Amino acid sequence: MKKIVAFDIGGTAIKSAIFDDKGTLQEKWSFETPRQNGDLAVFEGLKAAIEEKGLKKDDILGIGIGVPGPVKDGVVEGAVNLGWEKVDVKKQLIEALGYDVPVFVGNDANIAAVGEYSRRSEPIRSMLFVTLGTGVGGGIVLEGTMHEGATGSGAEIGHMRMTDEGIQCNCGLYGCLETLTSATAVSRLMVEAIEKGAKSSIADIEYVNAKTVFDHAKNGDETALSVVDYVCDTLGDALAKINAVIDVPLILIGGGLSNAGEFLIHKVQASYEKNAFHATRGAEIKLAQLGNDAGIYGGAYLVMNHG
Repeated sequence: MKKIVAFDIGGTAIKSAIFDDKGTLQEKWSFETPRQNGDLAVFEGLKAAIEEKGLKKDDILGIGIGVPGPVKDGVVEGAVNLGWEKVDVKKQLIEALGYDVPVFVGNDANIAAVGEYSRRSEPIRSMLFVTLGTGVGGGIVLEGTMHEGATGSGAEIGHMRMTDEGIQCNCGLYGCLETLTSATAVSRLMVEAIEKGAKSSIADIEYVNAKTVFDHAKNGDETALSVVDYVCDTLGDALAKINAVIDVPLILIGGGLSNAGEFLIHKVQASYEKNAFHATRGAEIKLAQLGNDAGIYGGAYLVMNHG
């Protein structure tokens, strides 16, 4: 039985997995993202991971890879977290392996989206997946197909400009959704409020992070609650704008911030319904189910549906 290999490449770690040819997870592990030799180090690391599991060319049905950057036809057009500019991921991996096998590459959030899509217990054809972590990412599935767009940037929702003000985003623009609703933004907004004199039960701003802000908001801290409400209102507004265009019945929220659970979902849903076009107001907003495994399941899905 041939195996599917999946990699979810992050700035600090590479999540890895082996599936059977029917998409059943057999093994998963992770290792530190290699940095010692530029982008080539990553491909040598992937090669080593495959060889360590005893897999050879004839054992592999295909390899599915998620990369943090816009991807089109196996080429990533810059991955800031990896220090990459333009890299042909498919070509580089095949060269590192020394043999040709099917390799399928996608943006990590898009891959996570199809991972979540592939494991839904109830049938659904279209959905939006949002990741709220250090940044904000998105993935769109339309009629069973991952939407990449003309340049591979079809779901870069973190770089929707929501305001002309605010801090500069890593993309170079100002007012991006990522600067307003990510876990990083939650922490920054809370620290800014305290530094401006807002009262809070958080005694030391050195210990402020997104989790502490949400925990204190749940316990009635008015400043933390105002930050959370702002973030959720902004996100709900953004989702309403997106869904006026793509019109999907389901929006899933994952990433570290989703650990706030239904407290987060309830507030985002309320904002979404307030701002949504009437015909799309009924879309459900739910928590994603696969957590950090969404990317590897998405990698397997790519192989099974393209190979």
